[in-house]
Parts: sequence; C-alpha cells; structure tokens
Amino acid sequence: MSTPLFIVGTGRCGSTMLSNLLKHHPKILSISEFFSFVTDLGSLIDEAFPADAISAEQFWKILDNRYAKQNLMLRHGIAMQEVLYPYQDPNAYFNADSGVPAIAQTTLPFLTPDHDALYFRLRDYVHTLPTANIGTHYQNVFDWLTETFACHLWVERSGGTLRCIKELLTTFPNARFIHIVRDGRDCAISMSQHYGFRMVVIAFALTGMLSVDPFEDSTRSEIEDVTDEYYPFLPEHFDVEAFKAFHKPPSFYARYWSSEIRNNLIYLQELPKERVLTMRYEDFLQQPKESCYQLLNFIDPTLIDQDWLNQASQQIRQPTQSHTNLSEQELSRLTLACQAGLDVLMNAYPELNWAAI
Repeated sequence: MSTPLFIVGTGRCGSTMLSNLLKHHPKILSISEFFSFVTDLGSLIDEAFPADAISAEQFWKILDNRYAKQNLMLRHGIAMQEVLYPYQDPNAYFNADSGVPAIAQTTLPFLTPDHDALYFRLRDYVHTLPTANIGTHYQNVFDWLTETFACHLWVERSGGTLRCIKELLTTFPNARFIHIVRDGRDCAISMSQHYGFRMVVIAFALTGMLSVDPFEDSTRSEIEDVTDEYYPFLPEHFDVEAFKAFHKPPSFYARYWSSEIRNNLIYLQELPKERVLTMRYEDFLQQPKESCYQLLNFIDPTLIDQDWLNQASQQIRQPTQSHTNLSEQELSRLTLACQAGLDVLMNAYPELNWAAI
C-alpha cells in the first residue's frame, strides 16, 4: 500500500506542470484531476467525502456519476482545457449526449489512450470491493491503478485542492503533501480566463441567490432573487454566449486566491515538516533541474533518475501571460487584492524567495 501523496494548490498555480512532469517518470503514477471531477469542480466536496462507510455500488456512483456542471459544459462546447476524453469522437464510448463519467473526463485518458478499456476494468474491480470508508475505497483504486501500470507509488494532483485539504487529511491521515504556490497575481489572471473557475463563480452565486444549487436541484422558489447578470446561466436555459462574455476582473479572483491561502494553509502548517514540501512555481522556471530534484527527493529519494531530471527540466516552459504586462493602475489593484494571502505565505515560509513579489 502506497503512502498517499498529493499535490495541492489554489488552482492555476503550476500543479498541472508537476503532473505532466511526473507522468514521464517510469516508477511514479501521476493521477490527474481525480478530485476535481468527483467533486464536480469543487462544488460537491461533502458528497465525495462521505462520513459513513459505503458499499462498492455507492462508491462507483461517485466515480461514474455524470456530474451536472462538467457535463453541461461538454454539451455546450465550452469544456475546460483539462478535459482529455474525446467526447466528440464518434468512436468514443461516451459523448456529450450520454455524459462523460467523472473518472473518465481526465484521470483515465491521462494514464492511457486505451481509456475506455481501463474504465471497464476499473468498474469491474470496484464492484469486488467490500463496504468500507471512503479513504479505503480511494486508496484501493489508487493502489490498483499503480499496480496496473507497474509503478512504485502514486501522486494525485487536482487543480484547486487546497480548498479540500481538511477533507484530504481526514480521509488520508498519514498523507504527505507537495504544496505548489505561485504569485497570486498570475494565478488570478489565469483564473479570470479559465472556464472552470468561471463556472464555479456562477454556480456559487446562483446557489447563494436560490438557496439551492440550481445544477443539482430544480427548486426555483427564490427565482426573484436571481439578478439579470446570472439569470442566463440557469441550466434550463443556459446561454453559451453570455457565459463566454461573463467577466470578473483579476482582482476578484485575487481575493479568492487570498481567501484560499488564509483559510486553508493552517492545515498544512499543523503537519510535521517531513510531511509537507512547499515549492514556488517561479523556482521551477528559474532553476528547473534543481527544483525537479527537490521534488523527486521529497517523493522518494530512491527514485531519483538522472534521465528523468534532464528530460523534466527541459520540458518546463515560461508562461505566456504575466502580471508584469498590466497597466500600473491594474497592477496596483491586483497586488492589493493579493496582499493578505501573500502575507500569510511569507510568514509561513520565510525561507522561500519572495524578493521578486
């Protein structure tokens, strides 16, 4: 049984880069976006981490569910770039009309081009499992995948999982964590352009107005409270063009970034130092080989592989967008919105290089 190992962050912080790098290590199974999709973009965290023991059938429903928000995006042609399942391919088993299961959206295609066959093998395996708590179920699946791909250990990474760090710790009490942090201003700019974050903002706003999640519940008793800005996004008449035009400034997402850091970093700080590695995305850009070595040394020093280090460090690319391209006024507003989160990070990790921020 592998020791649970997770890469966590705020989203748009460089964790995808780490998944892609680790994918090419011959002994590491890089599991991507598992918890992003079984929580339907983070809106159903409680449902993905039930408190009581559940049967194999109940567990498979979590993995196999065609969750509302992610599949609405498929149907309307606004899928996130993270979705790897070829739902528009006529030869694919699933499509936008049938819905694509959570486990098949990214996790399985990330592992193999033969993802449909893997889906059915995993389904058959899950149905052999006895009733157990959710941590045991997840561990069984991750270990089964690790064995299937002849790897030594697994590392799961989902965008934005800092928001469910408490649940991960409760579910996997001996877990270890790689915490990737990035300049909040660049995270916020990326969030403002990302369809997944846009959907989450819309869903949470509508839920606040209606007192129910409209993508999960058809109750409309509070419909008069839905503002004109958000009315086009009710699922019964979802307006794709309005979705594409929907905009919140980067400073809006910067405040979200700060709140994620302030509310959730405390859980990592309570762990022994040997269970947490915090790394800056910018250090991977500036010192790629050294950073890749530090990453692998934390995961398992016996797996240090010079060929992988050379290959991984050459794959790291500079981002296409940066806060340095903003006007002075926009940059000032964005920096102010990030300051609370940055203060927490600087206080928690004074040993890291914050001079450039």
